[in-house]
Amino acid sequence: MNKLQTGLTAVALALSVVGTAQAAPAIAAGDSTIFFNNFENLYRSTTACAAGGCLAADAGDPTGYQRIDPTIANNVAVGDIFAGVLNIQNITSVVSGSDTYNSVPGDRFTGYFAQQIMAIDLPSLGHATAHLTLGTVAADPFGILGAGEMFRLYSNMAGFSSGGTLASSIASATTGGTFWGSLGLGTEGYAYTHTDLTQTVGSSNTEAFFALDLILAGAGYTGGALNKLNDFNEDEVGGLKSSPLNQVCSAADLVNPALSCTDFVGTSEIEGNSAFGANSPWMFASNDPLDLNRIPEPGTLALVGLSLAGLGALRRRRVY
Repeated sequence: MNKLQTGLTAVALALSVVGTAQAAPAIAAGDSTIFFNNFENLYRSTTACAAGGCLAADAGDPTGYQRIDPTIANNVAVGDIFAGVLNIQNITSVVSGSDTYNSVPGDRFTGYFAQQIMAIDLPSLGHATAHLTLGTVAADPFGILGAGEMFRLYSNMAGFSSGGTLASSIASATTGGTFWGSLGLGTEGYAYTHTDLTQTVGSSNTEAFFALDLILAGAGYTGGALNKLNDFNEDEVGGLKSSPLNQVCSAADLVNPALSCTDFVGTSEIEGNSAFGANSPWMFASNDPLDLNRIPEPGTLALVGLSLAGLGALRRRRVY
């Protein structure tokens, strides 16, 4: 093997290491946005449903819970639980403007989530609907989440379906893949929404914000080390940054009690699911972007740098 071949082999090795670090679902260094859609129901305990406001018990509902009636305005109560499934469609690098991951049949990135309504405040802060504070469920109705978890994500899933039964839909999002990681409320995290839950198909009167931390990294985790972020799009809990052009928290931001700095920040808009009651057991549908900022891996960058330096040396030898 000549020196040029040796140099190219070194570069190929370096790039293969980079590829391994960025294995699907790939997340590039710097800012990235995860785009996913989810499907959910709002559950209330069967005991509380005795006072009305709930749909008739369904064979697929978890034991001790029923779905609320979505045709009733402001039909929300403390203790109610949003539970559902999600499918990540693509991950986009904000730095390059290109996708680093796209969902394809046989290789899905999916998940399950549950959030409990902890408090309901009357319309305020210029909003026409109530402010719902969301927290970690005391007990997940479907028994999937562990302590402190709000989302569980799975990679390398064979498929995803929001149709069929509740059991089959949840299984398509949680069974047979590789556990990627779980997200939850850290010391500075939050989750809240403004809604009256009277949903019209094709339109949304719901806006939600959440700031989450990585609670547990699984065998499939590909996010690497993350910079802490502040969501400059929301101004009720996390606080606005002085410079909204960069949401990465600075050293000063990290010790500022007025700002929330977490691993992930996101928003969502919820509307009525057009397939509910016909082809899908989920009454609401949502599209959500989730942002993170991956710290470059020094070891990988150094290896690539050495390989490129080696090629530079080879070129100089050829010239002289």
